[in-house]
Amino acid sequence: MVIARRTFAFRQRVVNTLSQEISRREKILSTMLLGLGFVVLGSSGCGQTVKPTTSPTTGQVDSYFGGPFNVAGSELQKSSATFDHAANQIGVSAFINTVSGAPVPTQIINGTFATADTGFLSISENFATTTSGVISPQNPPLAGAWAVEIPGAGALANLLSVLPPVNGISAVRAAPAAMAENTVCPSFSNQPAFLYVTVPNTKVTSDTADYGGVNISTQGSAVSFSAQPFLIGPLHQAATTVTGGCSNTNLGALTAYPLNSFGTASNLELISIGASGLLVSSFNSSNSGGLGAFGGGTGVIGVAEAS
Repeated sequence: MVIARRTFAFRQRVVNTLSQEISRREKILSTMLLGLGFVVLGSSGCGQTVKPTTSPTTGQVDSYFGGPFNVAGSELQKSSATFDHAANQIGVSAFINTVSGAPVPTQIINGTFATADTGFLSISENFATTTSGVISPQNPPLAGAWAVEIPGAGALANLLSVLPPVNGISAVRAAPAAMAENTVCPSFSNQPAFLYVTVPNTKVTSDTADYGGVNISTQGSAVSFSAQPFLIGPLHQAATTVTGGCSNTNLGALTAYPLNSFGTASNLELISIGASGLLVSSFNSSNSGGLGAFGGGTGVIGVAEAS
């Protein structure tokens, strides 16, 4: 009997203690909610809430380098494109050869785009290049261009340039260009392997490579390419190892081969290696002969080899 009474008294003390603690916390919670209500009303006004503000372009502007790119007056131009998803605008710049032969980075296309349900971007060009290579206003805007984009990684863009009218009918020229992200120079702690295919070029009648594999290493701004090119068929091509240099240029962070050849038009190959594992280069051996960094006479499109 004594044990039962003591047990009952102990339980009663526990219940009383819990009741007092719950009551105390309810009062604290009520005070906090009341104070929070005054803060919200005082800071935002009646019937309104404070909304966080962010820059409209944060994470919505992506830049890529691509090649080849077809403009009306010339083929295989080295180009860069910017997709602004906040303003739905696209801008393209490329190297245009001047009378003296020196390449000059020039804006060649400016326009807007709308995203279709399929993910394709339908592009209207407000300014497009003509046969002179000079950007020209289009009124109404030139429609029919398109692009497919993996934001921040790469894009495939089919953009238009204007040809002279034939029998009074305006004509345009287009060819898809593969593009890879060009925001930073590559930096590898190991030597990642890439697989690549060469880009067809009607001006190159005999080539030394159709596809291949390449290991890429970096040391500071130096970027080395150890490539094994292949031709379709029984022929086996010799492996090559060359070194270029990466720097921030008018067309983004790009690797130039040969080293320190950025200002030379005749043998310049520009290469973009995106952090996502996409690789694109622009090269045209028909300008000077010789081989590019990947053992062929044209540019390449590549992707990091899966482990």
